[in-house]
Amino acid sequence: ITGYTKSNTNIATPGAHQESINSSIVNNGYGDSYIAKFDTNGNLVWATYFGGENFEKIQSISLKDGFFYVVGVTQSSTNIATAGSHQATVNPQPPGSIHYTVPFIAKFSLDGDLIWSTYHGQFVDSLGANAVGIDANNNIYVVGRASPAASYLTTTGAYQTVNNGEGDIMVTKFNENGDKIWCTYYGGEENDTPKDIVIANNHLYITGYTASSTNIATTGVHHENLTAPNDAFLLKMDLDGNPIWGTYMGSQGANSLTVAQSVSYSDNSIWISGETNATNGIASLGAHQESYGGGDKDAFFAKFDENGQRLWGSYYGGEKREANFIANQGDNFYLAGHSMSTTGIATESAYQPNIGAGNNPQNVYLAKFVPKTLSTPTNQASSFSIYPNPAEKYFQIGGNNTGDLKINIYTSTARLVKTFNAVKLYKKLELNLATGVYFVEIMSNENKETIRLVVK
Repeated sequence: ITGYTKSNTNIATPGAHQESINSSIVNNGYGDSYIAKFDTNGNLVWATYFGGENFEKIQSISLKDGFFYVVGVTQSSTNIATAGSHQATVNPQPPGSIHYTVPFIAKFSLDGDLIWSTYHGQFVDSLGANAVGIDANNNIYVVGRASPAASYLTTTGAYQTVNNGEGDIMVTKFNENGDKIWCTYYGGEENDTPKDIVIANNHLYITGYTASSTNIATTGVHHENLTAPNDAFLLKMDLDGNPIWGTYMGSQGANSLTVAQSVSYSDNSIWISGETNATNGIASLGAHQESYGGGDKDAFFAKFDENGQRLWGSYYGGEKREANFIANQGDNFYLAGHSMSTTGIATESAYQPNIGAGNNPQNVYLAKFVPKTLSTPTNQASSFSIYPNPAEKYFQIGGNNTGDLKINIYTSTARLVKTFNAVKLYKKLELNLATGVYFVEIMSNENKETIRLVVK
């Protein structure tokens, strides 16, 4: 785990890379970053500070092939970069630049030994490093927001060498030795902020939020146009930093804000999650939570295909405020975040079914989603049929079963929307469903089968 601390004790272990805090401005609310390793039973293996004379904050960590990489921002000019690295020094902070930071990238062994560390840039306002990802060849990709003053960091031949607005997305590729390979901007006329990155199938997937109406989305994607003052975005790039497609995700509204905080990839799909105050345009029909829960913000999560089309989206939240991050393995996925709501979060018999006591308490939550298996193996002989298919108002079940059937109809996100009991073959059943793709689960005493149904 990583974070930052003002504590002088109970952080670093003996023999660690940095056993003592270096920050000289702890009493002003700042401190050093720390990194701690625990075993699977929650026992501390080692922990170290990482920082110089001023403020540091590690923003992201990624593990690959016996090493881990951290990125973040610093205000220190000492004890950050190693000799011989890509950028071993940084110029002094300009007078009055107390909010200026410079990004850093560092590589450690799993034993906590620093392999190398480098700065990337100078003390320029709004220059950061928000997330890091590693490809199959151990190349390192760092994303952050950069102001026009940081244009000197882009490389010749990069996709976008000039900042188009107040602050653009900056994507930088390093090799495993910390040498910079390329660096590009990506963005439009306003502020564009990346929050997370994942590398899969030789592509980069980057998510965040933007106020720009140009140079973000491409044609033929989920949302080609900005719909609110700030929309979430999802961007797909090749490993050379060239965009494949980009899309917005958000909703119309004078004060609408949708921020994608995390992105993951599994089974040829891209999953994003974050927070929104948009009351429409987020959830799809049949989603886990189709309506906005209320309060300041709800969490949301959504699934996209590899062409930038949204497959489905859902809110997750109650009457107050939520935010979340997503992690998944196949179609099983987890949401983790924080909430102030008393409803719409925990399930019955959960570890903690109710929010803690106090004045406007805020608790963390963990939620697991396991979609129902709705597909039928292609090599299985079909016992039933549906007609007509596509259907409009009615449908019937055909086959050779002699007993009663139970029929469940699910949306494409495995939400149960209709059930019929004691159904005879060829009985006319009323649909009364919105247009879309559904899965009809047919159960008898001898057989169980699921058939795809299109409602038009």
